[in-house]
Amino acid sequence: MQNTWGFTPLQGGLAFLPATGLIALFTPLTGLIAQWAGSRLYAFLVLGLLAIGLSFLYIAVTLSPQSTYVDGLLPSFLVRGLAIPMISSCATLAVVSAVRREQSGLASGTLGMARNIGTAFGVAVLSQVYLSHLNVALPQSLSISRAAAGQFITSGAGTGRFIVESVIFQGFKLTALACAVLCVCAVIAAFFMRTRTRSSETVAQRPSQREAQTIPVVTEG
Repeated sequence: MQNTWGFTPLQGGLAFLPATGLIALFTPLTGLIAQWAGSRLYAFLVLGLLAIGLSFLYIAVTLSPQSTYVDGLLPSFLVRGLAIPMISSCATLAVVSAVRREQSGLASGTLGMARNIGTAFGVAVLSQVYLSHLNVALPQSLSISRAAAGQFITSGAGTGRFIVESVIFQGFKLTALACAVLCVCAVIAAFFMRTRTRSSETVAQRPSQREAQTIPVVTEG
């Protein structure tokens, strides 16, 4: 947005505010929905993943050098702002409820580690997709244009600027398409998710720790 559309740093930050604001607003609500869902938890998770995938697919299909922020990125940001809280709440509840109560801390920590690994994996894969497109679209002889496109900067004027701009947008659309494919893989994985509902009866059947540690005392008559 800053290097290609000419946004200032402040404008670039405010452009993400719709998605960030919706995430902050709807996260508590989606947590309640995830608890209410019960055995249907995977259905809400799949719906959230499909919404994210469609938001990336929208960018891959509609984004062009003639696009603006309002018709190019804003609709996708709004959809993600609604879907990301649902995915986060459902995934957290599914992971924690899949293990015994005393292992919930371990499950939560494992989920946090998986998110960090996923972030690093996503950056590596998507950057490679963009760079691969850059290597194919621009020959080695256009080293200056390649360097500019690698930083999403449209340099020069006339035909050269148009070529670099087209390469940038096409590469960005390819990364969005790769994200949509990853969302489809996540949807497939969600169907193998298992959940376990802890009922009050199950808890009642377990002897409490205090009862288990009680030592009978024998008194003399």
